[in-house]
Amino acid sequence: MQGFIYLIRAIGTDRYKIESARSESAIASRIEDYNKLNSLYPIELIHSVPVLETSCCISIQIAISDFRDKTGWFELPDDVAELVLDEMDNYSPKLAPMDKTAEAVAGAIVSPINLVMRGYEYLVFNANPQHLFAVICFVVALILLARPFTDFSQSTDSQREPIREELMN
Repeated sequence: MQGFIYLIRAIGTDRYKIESARSESAIASRIEDYNKLNSLYPIELIHSVPVLETSCCISIQIAISDFRDKTGWFELPDDVAELVLDEMDNYSPKLAPMDKTAEAVAGAIVSPINLVMRGYEYLVFNANPQHLFAVICFVVALILLARPFTDFSQSTDSQREPIREELMN
């Protein structure tokens, strides 16, 4: 579902909450509700971004789940809060920098699984044709690199047959 993801904070604390909403007015309404319920620490909006799929909020919540308390709030150190802001921007088709694909390429050397997952996220959440093309190219490259190198010039027909059968299936 298209909408927004947003990060709010209880002023004077390290307590944050990341949620999704269908509109900016819904965000404002929720912040107002939180402020009515919680008079001890007023709530402020730190950041919100438009996204094509609000379920990306869950991905970020899972990534920072070690910092979650029993009430559903996250006690985040400043450096982790900055990473959350960066990750939120990555999900926004309006704010995601184009060079993130290059970062994903560098990450592929270290972690091919991370690249595939990132590619999937780009496909599902951003639907950007440039990312789609890059992801397809790198997935194909990973598949080719994962296969053992075979020199077909020195092989016989009996050696080639199992490989042909594997390629046909």
